[in-house]
Amino acid sequence: CMEMKQPKNWSDIWLPKGIATYLTGLYAKKCFGNNAYREWIHSELQEVVKYEEQFGGIIMDPSQAPAPVPSVGPGPQPPPRPVDPGFYFPIKNLHTLSPRYIEVMRKKAHLVIRMLEHRIGYELLLQVLNKQLSLASNAAGQKQSAGLWSHMLISTNVFTKAIFTVTGKDMAVFVDQWVRTGGHAKFHLSFVFNRKRNTVELEIRQDATQQRGIRKYVGPLLVTIQELDGTFKQI
Repeated sequence: CMEMKQPKNWSDIWLPKGIATYLTGLYAKKCFGNNAYREWIHSELQEVVKYEEQFGGIIMDPSQAPAPVPSVGPGPQPPPRPVDPGFYFPIKNLHTLSPRYIEVMRKKAHLVIRMLEHRIGYELLLQVLNKQLSLASNAAGQKQSAGLWSHMLISTNVFTKAIFTVTGKDMAVFVDQWVRTGGHAKFHLSFVFNRKRNTVELEIRQDATQQRGIRKYVGPLLVTIQELDGTFKQI
């Protein structure tokens, strides 16, 4: 179905590739079960992590820099500097990219779409995708109205606006973090059970933010604790 939606620019190619792989994963999950699906997701994740820690963070849409972090200090903010991911080839041109980079970028795009599902919910994400498919189908049938043909193209900005239109949720920060910025987060966790308080004390650290391909993550984090009487989730 995503063949009807083509990337507006080559830097938007992560969208059709990521969405197509995401939908393929849903089909595989239904046919082969959740265990096989989760094993596949784990292998995709491990490949992305291995590549980024060896070569550098993958920026899926390098056409636009992420918005600068708001400053509490006085005076105007300096413009954001372009991030150099450290590759030996330019990442702003499709013809100079490594084939391996493109393949791992597809895997990361899939994982980002899954993260988006966790943020806005499965049903709402499908509504966003169905809306885009409906617009593309209608535009494809309008031979005389060339102005509607733009609906057959998809871009990072169009997709972000579509999410807000359908769900009312602004995902601009999410897109800046995971689409326009390379790298991944790496957490070190430890816990102790406090018998006096009858609570689990969990410590989460990010000690490897200076290593290649790893960056500091700021945002919500879901932690699941398995106890005898059930599973408990904390954000």
